[in-house]
Amino acid sequence: MILVLTNILETLILASPKKAMAFGKIVVDHINSGNEVTLDFSGVEGVTVGFLYLLFTRIYKECGKNIHRLVNVVNVPERAKDSFHYLRNNYEELDSRFAGLMIPTA
Repeated sequence: MILVLTNILETLILASPKKAMAFGKIVVDHINSGNEVTLDFSGVEGVTVGFLYLLFTRIYKECGKNIHRLVNVVNVPERAKDSFHYLRNNYEELDSRFAGLMIPTA
């Protein structure tokens, strides 16, 4: 299942904690239904570290350790890769949970 964030959340800037949690529920529901999920960041103009932290933490907590087999991340614009890079470098606990998840970084 390909989930295009900008289409579902109807915004080009991913910053809202409420939207991060709501989108996390969508992802979790698809995974729990037996689907692999591709998070497509096409069109995203900006993303906060907080948004990413809340999103990936919810997915991990509700779907478990095999998350790297179930979630792919694609089309992350260059301007959004800094947030992924910051998250990976500064949230070691979360990074270790997603060690196998291919998240493009700057």
